[in-house]
Parts: sequence; structure tokens; C-alpha cells
Amino acid sequence: TYADTKYVKDRDASGAPTANEGLSFSPFTPKHLFKVWANYTLPGDLHRLSIGGGVQAQSGTSFRFNSRVISNGSYALVNLRVAYELVDGVTLSTNLNNLFDKRYYQTLANPNGNNPYEFYGMPRNFTVTLRGKF
Repeated sequence: TYADTKYVKDRDASGAPTANEGLSFSPFTPKHLFKVWANYTLPGDLHRLSIGGGVQAQSGTSFRFNSRVISNGSYALVNLRVAYELVDGVTLSTNLNNLFDKRYYQTLANPNGNNPYEFYGMPRNFTVTLRGKF
């Protein structure tokens, strides 16, 4: 995804250009965002086993309020998955998220609110899921 958010034309009440013109309208929105996920079911006797992985990468973002600037550099997250079909329609899977335990801001917030300035993304974690299809 490519997003170029900027003030193309921003005028004050008299019709003169403001200082915003040409600046980013939403600097907390990443300009570049890439997500890919792949899953592979093994052949033959291992047909009940599947493995997968994914990457989410994005360019840096920032948030400016008065003289304070909060920045989040570009980052990539890697996730892995292994699943096993126990019986037809019942699958046990585990996901390992943020494999390299990358520290990043998931959200940059307005410091005028009652919330903290930054919200960190999830550290390395895993989930186990038992799913049935009927």
C-alpha cells in the first residue's frame, strides 16, 4: 500500500496559503505498508500438517504536537504458524507472533487526550487455537 497524505491546498479565511500547505496531513499513517502471508500443506503422509509465515513491514511514522515530536521508525514483524488437522474438520494450530520481539509503537496518540502518548505493539507472543468446522 502507498499512501501520500498531504495538504494539497490549505487556505486561511483571507484565501492565503497556510503553513500546512504541502505538509503531511496524517504523518502517523505509514507511507508504505507491505503485508504478505503464505501457508503450505505438506504432501503425502504429512497432509494433515501445514506451516505458514508472514511479514508485515511499514515505513516510519510521526506525530507532532507543539514542539514535541513522537517518531516510530520503519519496522517489520515476522509471524509463524504450524497447524495439524487432528481429524477431519478439527485443527490444532499455534502462531508465533513478532518472532524477533521487535519493539515498536502500534499507535501514536494525541497528547491532549487522557491517553499516554504512545501505545507499544505486542511483544513476542504465541497463541494456540483449536478450531472445528461443521
